Amino acid sequence: MTKETVIGVDVGTSSVRAAVFDLAGRRLGHAVRATKEWNDREHWHEQSSADVWSQTGSSQRSGL
Repeated sequence: MTKETVIGVDVGTSSVRAAVFDLAGRRLGHAVRATKEWNDREHWHEQSSADVWSQTGSSQRSGL
């Protein structure tokens, strides 16, 4: 039998977080993955979209 679940993803400045919940709202798993950030100028932050996307997938797989 397949269990129905939902995945919530939060992409922040320094990490990607994913959590898996059942339909009753119980958290079944979660994971956090750091993302790379560059600060070449004051008040200026850059991220690699490829890194964010990769870490999003990694956090979801680990959360399962």
